[in-house]
Amino acid sequence: MTRLINPKEKIGERVLNTRHNEWMEIIDWIDCLNIVVKFEDGHLKNTNNNAFKKGKIKKYNNDDYIKLRTGKQKYNIDNELMTIIKYNNASDVLVEFENKKTLKCNYTQFKTGSLQNNKDRVGDKNFTNEENEIEIIRYKSASDITIRFDDGTTRETNYNLFKKGSIRKNAVKEIRIGEEITNDDNEIVKIVDYIDSRNISILFEDGEILNTSYQTFLNKPKCSNSIANNNIGLKNKNNDNILMEIIKYVNSNNITVRFEDGYIKQTSVRSFNNGSANNPYFKSIADFGFLGEGKYSARVDDKITPQYQTWASLIMRTYDPYTINKCPSYINCEVCDDWADLQKFGKYYDENIYYIPNEKMQIDKDILCNYLKKDAKIYSPDTCIFVPQTINNLFPNHKRARGNEVIGVYFDGRPDHKLKNRYTTYISKFGKRIHLGSYRTENEAFNVYKQAKEDHVKEIANLYKQYIPTILYKVMYAFEVKITD
Repeated sequence: MTRLINPKEKIGERVLNTRHNEWMEIIDWIDCLNIVVKFEDGHLKNTNNNAFKKGKIKKYNNDDYIKLRTGKQKYNIDNELMTIIKYNNASDVLVEFENKKTLKCNYTQFKTGSLQNNKDRVGDKNFTNEENEIEIIRYKSASDITIRFDDGTTRETNYNLFKKGSIRKNAVKEIRIGEEITNDDNEIVKIVDYIDSRNISILFEDGEILNTSYQTFLNKPKCSNSIANNNIGLKNKNNDNILMEIIKYVNSNNITVRFEDGYIKQTSVRSFNNGSANNPYFKSIADFGFLGEGKYSARVDDKITPQYQTWASLIMRTYDPYTINKCPSYINCEVCDDWADLQKFGKYYDENIYYIPNEKMQIDKDILCNYLKKDAKIYSPDTCIFVPQTINNLFPNHKRARGNEVIGVYFDGRPDHKLKNRYTTYISKFGKRIHLGSYRTENEAFNVYKQAKEDHVKEIANLYKQYIPTILYKVMYAFEVKITD
């Protein structure tokens, strides 16, 4: 029997609210679905007993937040005072800055102070605490600006320091121009210009001038001629185990390498060292296919491209020993030389592919070759056509599995002397196996199958006529089943 709850027993019950980390207490009970709780700060909330027991009651509703947050003020990261002048909800807040400019934002941006008054500040002027006039000449963000002093000296700083005037004139320039260091090649390297720590010019003994940073200067840089002399001739194998050699060095991001086959490529020292510098003419697919140079690649946004997937599958089933062993029907098949290059196959793919709702598209050579009476062993632009899987499945060739049996006909060899019609034929239509009858002779059964199969192919051709190429429609209408198939 369910025990009735006595409201007096529930009054005063306390639970910790996990949303706000404060205690709440039941102060009124009408029924399980209608209770009143009080928070530590005295705020009252209507709720239900289930939510109370779980400790997950939202303290304020949107109307409460409108009252609490409208008029609230805070300084942002640029030390500008912001005031909420309109609060609709946590995602729709209107804030006013000191200069009376208003911006819409969400409450988190206001609360964290990340909201910035995005006015054009280039040209703004101020005086430093040392009474030097300063002007903003570049403003990327509040934390990244460039200012210019009245004598033309520039300095990188942030908007908050600019506004406070807490910027000292850059006396570092005079100190560091002329500073020298000796690198590991025993060359003297000298600072000849200093704009700021990220933008200096250094001079090598051979007259080369390099724009760099002060930190790079402290790391004792070498002149490019010295580095080039040390790197030209270096050899390494890439991730395809292909030997490559540096034949030209401009800088670490611009080197030229030559591969074993003579192919020359521009790359970086990092790619050379980690082996990621690839030769686009390396036959990476079954010792036949290569990526080539152009817009087609194996992956885009970490997803295999349909051009590459179709191309690689075609080559693998033709030249990969393991795949051929599983599918012996591909023995002695070939791919034309042009299609060894993904770029040329990709162009053919884009120019000939089409799509049909709820159909998987496949590339096939047998359908067109049988119609044109061409060699059905070569994959090429002249012998292949894209077909939907439903149509491709109409033309299976199970001759190897049938042995000497005629296509579409099955012999009933049961030892029953009364069995006269021993030749049975079936046809598959729309996923169902349909019995076409049993006959005395193999030829009778074949002729029934032949007529049914050819009629069914025409039926499918008419169903797909609006989608498929004209040549495929003609091939299907001209299709003929032969007893030798």
